[in-house]
Amino acid sequence: MQLNLTKIQKIVLSFCLILFNINLNAQSWGTKVATASEAGATEISGILASITTLLMAISGVVFLIGITSTGFKYKQGDQQAFKNLQGVMMGSLVILIGVGLAKILFF
Repeated sequence: MQLNLTKIQKIVLSFCLILFNINLNAQSWGTKVATASEAGATEISGILASITTLLMAISGVVFLIGITSTGFKYKQGDQQAFKNLQGVMMGSLVILIGVGLAKILFF
């Protein structure tokens, strides 16, 4: 069976086929982007827990080193020992609170 199509009919038919193909590719591309976004979000969430734990551990170690250093300065009679203690405590608390807030607010 042979179709007898005019030039305009051929142009319209080819235009419709092109549009249909573009629509199929766009839907396929959209699903690929959505799948990749979900995979990326899952990966970031997994890494976030490790980074949060690492930052809290570092903050704890810095706090312990600062407290030990302040204790030695206090035993030697240094008058600035309490200011050093305040600095160590505030620095560690800022890191701990910042990590906790970032985890809640952004992730």
